[in-house]
Amino acid sequence: DAGCQDVSCVGGKVANLSQLASDYQVPSGFCLTTDAFQEWARQGDGRADEFPPELQRQLADAYVEMARRCDTELPSVAVRSSAIDEDGRFASFAGQYETYLNLSGDAAVADAVLRCWHSTGAERVAEYRQRYGLSLDSIEMAVLVQRLVPADSSAVIFSANPVTANRDEVVINASWGLGESIVGGTVSPDTFTIDKRNLSVTESKIS
Repeated sequence: DAGCQDVSCVGGKVANLSQLASDYQVPSGFCLTTDAFQEWARQGDGRADEFPPELQRQLADAYVEMARRCDTELPSVAVRSSAIDEDGRFASFAGQYETYLNLSGDAAVADAVLRCWHSTGAERVAEYRQRYGLSLDSIEMAVLVQRLVPADSSAVIFSANPVTANRDEVVINASWGLGESIVGGTVSPDTFTIDKRNLSVTESKIS
């Protein structure tokens, strides 16, 4: 569905995953769009901890459909923000918004979605937006619900060296367990620098 790649509707994270899914295996999932976020936001502060009933029904239906596709009754999922200006060219928002892992059941997912939405008002997010010259009045967030891969080890791969900006190098940060420990900064990962031209390892640091 072309709408799944509309950044203004689903955010950068979901749009990129949807694009990848046309050519590669990507774990099953669904997205609560920016329209869902706006519907929640229109309720006002007095109902900020309430999930809109119609959205709750749609979320439950989407979770059941994902369970059918995964051939399991209660798939374990990750619930992650996919804000409109997240994972962009000039700002990544890495670690700024909330991520919740290893959740089962639509009630637990709905609660995590609420907490993701609430994180748009966090002080750290406001400071980050000010640092990068981004508006504080136009925050829009989609939320990704995706089947969790119970990984033995995980990696984050940069298609260019993020420190030197060398596009002839690939940099890999890897660690045991889930990738969240890497992107969240709770571990010092192993780091490998790869020469794209011959795929040789030019530098490695084992943490």
